[in-house]
Amino acid sequence: MSKNTLYLECYEGITGKMVLEALKELAGGVEAEEGSMQGEILTQIDSLMETLQIEKITASPVWSDKGPTDAAGLAIAARSCGERPERFIVKKVGLGKSYVNLSNGTRAIRTLRAMLIEEEQGSDLWMLESNIDDCSGEIMGYTLELLFDAGARDAFFTPIFMKKNRPAYKLSVLCTEDRIRAIDEILFRETTTIGIRRYRVEREALKRRFFEVELPDGTVRIKACQLPDGATEKRYPEYEDIKKIARETGRSYREVYEEAKTEAEKVSDGFA
Repeated sequence: MSKNTLYLECYEGITGKMVLEALKELAGGVEAEEGSMQGEILTQIDSLMETLQIEKITASPVWSDKGPTDAAGLAIAARSCGERPERFIVKKVGLGKSYVNLSNGTRAIRTLRAMLIEEEQGSDLWMLESNIDDCSGEIMGYTLELLFDAGARDAFFTPIFMKKNRPAYKLSVLCTEDRIRAIDEILFRETTTIGIRRYRVEREALKRRFFEVELPDGTVRIKACQLPDGATEKRYPEYEDIKKIARETGRSYREVYEEAKTEAEKVSDGFA
């Protein structure tokens, strides 16, 4: 069984028994010894989490005085490593219930929903932008190299006019969320910018694969992109390999490129 994430959803506090009851339902009838002590309940919970192959707990806000929250419930909530991920697949849902005595003498039910989820990696990226009007071309070019070395998916300059009609450049960097801090550090250290804008962007990307073709003058890597119809590919020789052969042989870039593309089209195997 693959590793799972447990998402606990309860906005009015939780108890250990609520969590235990929900986990039993998720485990599909796997029973645990009943216990009344908080430590015993936690032991049972840990056992069921191991059975369910749960490696991480996420939770909605559970620090509430509006409902039952005991030591075992707080201990489980303390293990949470944040709220639920933005993208996930719900594999199974279990419920845990508890009653609370209200001040008017009645009883109300509180419900915990526990979801066994599998996190999905989204294709969202982040765009970082900064307007720069007082930085030399040498510095800008060097910065661009550092950005790609730091994991930027793309980086480019756009000519703009700033206040007082001063010519400038907008530096745009596309990156994954985990590279934002590294990119920020480079921009603040290497350029004269004093501020960086950023926002999330969505990207639709074609599925791709790589293979090699042998030419008389060397090996060329080919990038193949699958079109949305699932049956058609576009194949592109890699720039660096074409450039290397062209420089070593004195042949034109276009000639080597066309030769590599012709060989790539002969390859019959495609996406599985």
